[in-house]
Amino acid sequence: MLKNDEKRLLEYTPIGMNLDKNVGWGTLLFTNSRACNLSCDGCWTSTTNESIKQQLKFGADWMYNNSYGLNVLESILGKFKKENGKLVAFMSDGEPFVNSNYEFTFNLAESCGKQKLPLLLFSNGIYLDNKKLEEINKATNNRISYCISIQTGVKESYGNFMLIDKEDNPTGERIFETLEEKFKLWKEYDKRTFEKTGKHAIAIHT
Repeated sequence: MLKNDEKRLLEYTPIGMNLDKNVGWGTLLFTNSRACNLSCDGCWTSTTNESIKQQLKFGADWMYNNSYGLNVLESILGKFKKENGKLVAFMSDGEPFVNSNYEFTFNLAESCGKQKLPLLLFSNGIYLDNKKLEEINKATNNRISYCISIQTGVKESYGNFMLIDKEDNPTGERIFETLEEKFKLWKEYDKRTFEKTGKHAIAIHT
């Protein structure tokens, strides 16, 4: 039977996997470009447009398109697995689910699935819908946990948010409504995972 503190653990995290007692935690951290669908109050991503343009120009497809005669991403993860690596984390100043970053996000998830390595993925949640959940779950063989970053969870604070893509819900009001629509989806997904594993699949933090 799980203790109360164990019931609050996110499944695939250093603490959820009891890696926090190990040197280095057995965790490999990946990042993507700083391209994002939001310009959040206090975030420096929106002030580094030139850096973002350079990152997108060079891209990351060389890691998985076999241009070097091998899949570099799978090679890195294979080596990590052989060295007793336990967890891959994906966290950056950008958003992994925007179009410019999603190809790498999916390839990382798929490579983790092939190596049987769990993935911890950080997102602002705007584009984390049922389709994306299913795609990433399938790619990782259900070895995935999500950390969703919300500025405060208070509706008024979303007035500080501005979508770069003006065609998609350009106001703070619409952003909050979009997230509200997804809360039920995330809750049901988390409930199903908890019933199977005794640990959570999605955590929301501010």
